[in-house]
Amino acid sequence: VVDCMLWFEPIDNVEVSDIPNATLRNNVTKEAFDTLYYRAGKNSSSSNPQVGDMLISWEVVKPQTISIVARLEDDQLNTFITSRGGSLLLLKTGSFTAEEMFQQANEENDALTWTIRF
Repeated sequence: VVDCMLWFEPIDNVEVSDIPNATLRNNVTKEAFDTLYYRAGKNSSSSNPQVGDMLISWEVVKPQTISIVARLEDDQLNTFITSRGGSLLLLKTGSFTAEEMFQQANEENDALTWTIRF
């Protein structure tokens, strides 16, 4: 379900000084507003990367109301497999009834069908 959430936002103002471990902190530089670069090798840099180097950024989905149509299995939401073998998983920000969710999905499918035809 998380893979379907397309409303991630970058976590701003990440600083090297936020890293509590001094050894790690000494191998990290800030590359951009929200990206850190970890150097695995002594001579590596973002312009000369080495195996093991990493670009690190963070994103968050802020608390909000979402509507989901899915299959509940144990304590997890999963894709529902229809009797015809199709898959169904709908997510949308905001509070919507099942009827509204299915209506919007049908409208999106109709639009996609017409787009493909032309």
